[in-house]
Amino acid sequence: MKSYFEQTRSLAFSLIAIAPLVFIYELLIIQVGAGNVRNAAEKLIKDAFAQTGLVFLWQLALVYAALTLIVVFISIRKRQFQFPRPAYWGGIIIESLFYATFFGLCARYITQFLLALQLSADATGSELLHEILLGIAAGIYEEIVFRLILLGSILLIFRKVWLTRPFFHAVTASAISAAIFAIFHYPAFVAVTWDSFIFRLVAGWLLGMIFVYRGLAVTVYTHAFYDILYILNAV
Repeated sequence: MKSYFEQTRSLAFSLIAIAPLVFIYELLIIQVGAGNVRNAAEKLIKDAFAQTGLVFLWQLALVYAALTLIVVFISIRKRQFQFPRPAYWGGIIIESLFYATFFGLCARYITQFLLALQLSADATGSELLHEILLGIAAGIYEEIVFRLILLGSILLIFRKVWLTRPFFHAVTASAISAAIFAIFHYPAFVAVTWDSFIFRLVAGWLLGMIFVYRGLAVTVYTHAFYDILYILNAV
């Protein structure tokens, strides 16, 4: 039997494991009437689907379910997936909370070490729920765009053209995707501040390494939990 780390690292498991978070987020957006609250990566993905006429939640849910079934089917055929034990599902939540707690400490320590600057945030009152929803959206959609799609593509290219140890692939590919991830957060270059840029660069690299070695599900939950903890701590 495959170990906990092997089973929970697969894309097939990840797509199943993050499905509840995706649908809870989408239902909450509808329930609280926060349709205009959108993360930039989320908007990028949904605008792409909208171009094909897929705009309703039930349509996107069917696409997600179909994609998940395809990935699971292929993984089973290749003997790369087996349904994890029930305890493993709770395990990724505990593991992600652990990473989220120390993730911010590591990223901020490195940022302060490099620039001696401190980030701050302000999310209070009636805006708190919207801020939390944005944090969940960032965890879901930024990880799909920047880790699953972008980092995954860079890793595939590296494995084809760069004959070196997988660890160097992971470190370098994570750094490249992290730089793009950091730049993506600014609407214009003039808006860049070095303290926030370095923080996002370091954070993106750490998330990239988590993605490579622990898979999409743990990365999504780590990012979402970190954002929520950061927002609540700033209130």
